[in-house]
Amino acid sequence: MSPQDQIKIEAYSKLVELIYDTAQTPMLWPELFQSIDEHKRAFSDEPQGESLKHLEPHLNKAIKIHSYINALENKSDTADHIINRLPMGVVIVSQDAKIIALNQRAQDYLDSEECLAIENNHIVAHHKKSTQALHHTITNAITQQTGVSLQIKLDHEQHTSIWVTSYDEKGVTSTVKVALYIVSPSIKPEYHIESIAQDFQLTQAQAKLVTLLANGCHNLNDIAAKLDISIHTVRAQIKTIYGKTDTSCQVELVKKILTSPAAIVGTAQPPTPFKLQHKKSMPTPQGCVPLFDGRKLGYVEYGNPDGEPVIFCHPLIHPDTQMFHEPELQDLVRYRIITPKRPGFLDSTPTHRKYSLHDHASDIIQLVDHLGIETFKVIANSNGAPYGAALAHDYPQRVQKLLLISPVVPPNMDKLTSIITNNLLYKAGKYLPRTVFNKMILIGFKSLAENPNELIHNNDKYISNSERTFSNTPALRDYLKQWVKSSYPTRIPAVIDDLLVRIRKWHFQPKDIKVPVFLWHAKDDTTVDITCAKHLASVIPSCQTRYLEEGGHFIFFTHFDEITKTF
Repeated sequence: MSPQDQIKIEAYSKLVELIYDTAQTPMLWPELFQSIDEHKRAFSDEPQGESLKHLEPHLNKAIKIHSYINALENKSDTADHIINRLPMGVVIVSQDAKIIALNQRAQDYLDSEECLAIENNHIVAHHKKSTQALHHTITNAITQQTGVSLQIKLDHEQHTSIWVTSYDEKGVTSTVKVALYIVSPSIKPEYHIESIAQDFQLTQAQAKLVTLLANGCHNLNDIAAKLDISIHTVRAQIKTIYGKTDTSCQVELVKKILTSPAAIVGTAQPPTPFKLQHKKSMPTPQGCVPLFDGRKLGYVEYGNPDGEPVIFCHPLIHPDTQMFHEPELQDLVRYRIITPKRPGFLDSTPTHRKYSLHDHASDIIQLVDHLGIETFKVIANSNGAPYGAALAHDYPQRVQKLLLISPVVPPNMDKLTSIITNNLLYKAGKYLPRTVFNKMILIGFKSLAENPNELIHNNDKYISNSERTFSNTPALRDYLKQWVKSSYPTRIPAVIDDLLVRIRKWHFQPKDIKVPVFLWHAKDDTTVDITCAKHLASVIPSCQTRYLEEGGHFIFFTHFDEITKTF
């Protein structure tokens, strides 16, 4: 074996190792794309794309591993979500009282009360004797049959009680754990009487009595006083409740209530989400337009409903019903701006066939015909520029003017090698099988969904000063989070289609665009180099240009009013 072959094998092995690491740690995906690109350049003697084909089986296996891990994480997330909604403190401990997990109510109780505490990651009581009793109870729960519950009172004045139950994971003795359910007036649990009554076929009076027991009130005389009934009535009701719930003592009854779905806060009466009251000029989803081929085209309107109609070809990053990073800016728009959503976004039907720029132009014409609009202007920003240009090219009799803001240019004019962060994605999208590429982007997007600020932080070292200043504003971070939230995971194929428009041919010549064109670009734009924008402008007849000294790729947001005044 030659030294060169040995080097190649070692480099290949490291790359394969990184692929499997990425399956477990999605935040490594930018590093993976970087390494794939470096590997391809280092061994340029191989046929184009050949090295990536060798990686395909490993990528597929890594994706399966990621899917399995993701399923386990989702299961864990669901359990954490439920445990945090329970109306009592919950602490999961090992047989030696070491804390494994606890919910927020338990944490709040431990922070505010002296009855229980955490010492060296173990649960302890307020003094030594109580701690011994607590640990003895945990041991008893472990040694007895799975599911046996015990009760101890640590604070008689505050009526703090702990219900202890053990459970066995898959019947393996070494994995037996203990759940401590802490009930106390200071926790202020919220029960839905109607839900408990319905789930256990109890009367309203019986359900109220059960919630008092669950809240730590175990003295029957105290219960009688709180409910303003006799002690005999309390005893009679408890006996009836035992029969309805198939329990025989207070310990079993309370455990059954506390661990039932009826005890989860919000089950019976889910909270009504708060709805913002927008002005008429704020964006409102307008539904869908049926297209000739059976698909639907979703669209959103912004600005002045009575203003001059403008079609807005949106960029890659665009929340469903928000045009600007600050919603208040939409009140300043003087036009009636109509934004058709490309396939897979909002209510636009996804398409599994090749969807060209001309197809989208045809869809938009069907939309404006539906709205009764004869002629209109077009504004296209960033990734929306190819679609806006195609609309102006194909329908010059309908488009009055075209405004390009920080436009993506045709691939033959683009300097992708100067775009470090995006270039890797475009190369992988070009050479990897599409199914594999889609799954890899989905893994990366999962990381982004968990930490939406990651995209901004990762790009900080590549972008210009003006872009860095603007991208780190709270308003833009919120805008990005809204886009991620609306995109992941169902719209990833649409996001990928929009991303890769940059490497697809336009199938028409910009020099054949006959309508007046206005092009605005910033000299410090690091997403599309200024020389690329100038090249595009130079081939379009009657193209007026304005080049700003700074503003980067965000001049759509920062200079929109100035840009559109003369449009």
